[in-house]
Amino acid sequence: MKNNADLGNNQSVRDLDPRKNPQTDQSKETVKLILDTTAELLEEVSVNDFNTNLLAKRAGIGVRTIYRYFPNKLAVITALGQRWADKELEWLNNFNDLFDMNLDWREAITRIFDGYASGASQEIGASGLRRAVKAVPELREIESQTNKDAAERVRNGLKKHGLALPEKREIALGCAFIEAAAAVYDFAWSEGKEYADELIEENKLIWINHLATYLD
Repeated sequence: MKNNADLGNNQSVRDLDPRKNPQTDQSKETVKLILDTTAELLEEVSVNDFNTNLLAKRAGIGVRTIYRYFPNKLAVITALGQRWADKELEWLNNFNDLFDMNLDWREAITRIFDGYASGASQEIGASGLRRAVKAVPELREIESQTNKDAAERVRNGLKKHGLALPEKREIALGCAFIEAAAAVYDFAWSEGKEYADELIEENKLIWINHLATYLD
């Protein structure tokens, strides 16, 4: 599949690495503008309708400026997805609360859910990017690896609080925690916006009550 508006005849959509890493403050601000504007646009248009001409016009820069840093539109979207994955670890405090034995495990889980909800809800274009993840295989690959790492981190944290199950069951529990919780967040910020806070609270309570069967 090729998008001729974004790719040359000899350029594959698989070429998703940035062309250059920003070194100066000005170039860093330019890349931030490109990614922030992409996030805004993905709230308004689908991945198929998104293109570098639209991005350049909205950002108030030339198309050549975008190509200075990214080879095509999917490279821009993928960079946005990687930025989101990096920020997720910040919002979740890398699950460090689960490893703090001065905290009750319920408080640790509460902090994890509240931290993610607070960070993600303030992020530009959260729901648009989440839709893009479902449409772009490269984004799904980033999310898949991020979720696997997060699930293992959760599993190891819960073991600190007494989780003792067969290995496969523990792995399944960690994966279910990440995947199911993420699905509720996606729904809350897309179709369930009018009762998003309530959905997020239920998500938290469901997992606290479920984990109690293993940890109490």
